[in-house]
Amino acid sequence: MPVFLTLTLLVVAYVSYTKIEKYPNSQTQNTAKLIPRFPDSDKWQISNSKSLCFYYLTGCKAAVSTISFTTRTPWTDIYWFYRQNMEKLNWQYSSNIVTSIPSSMVFDNKNLFQGYDCQATLVQNKAQSNDSNSYTFSVSCSQN
Repeated sequence: MPVFLTLTLLVVAYVSYTKIEKYPNSQTQNTAKLIPRFPDSDKWQISNSKSLCFYYLTGCKAAVSTISFTTRTPWTDIYWFYRQNMEKLNWQYSSNIVTSIPSSMVFDNKNLFQGYDCQATLVQNKAQSNDSNSYTFSVSCSQN
């Protein structure tokens, strides 16, 4: 019996890894490369890792590409940099503003790839150290 249970768990793990987990689609990966790099960033890293594919009525929720960067620049400057530069690249700012300067930003673009809606969300992470701030973009494109 323990051998059967072990084999079953191995099969479930294999199927989960190969069939249920997915990499971000090519539109998402290409979109992440189009996000302008913050000029004063110390580190800029794009990650296209596999993630679980959650199925909804409309299909699989798109896996995201993440962009992580650190900088000494305060959030207000980063906010205005992306607010201005993303709009120049035809991204629509679609954040719900509750405070004067929110702690995250959401951008939508329906014109990058025909048949795809793309979204980029920038969030300010908790401070890692006193002199450096960490930020993360989550980028995804799904078929409309």
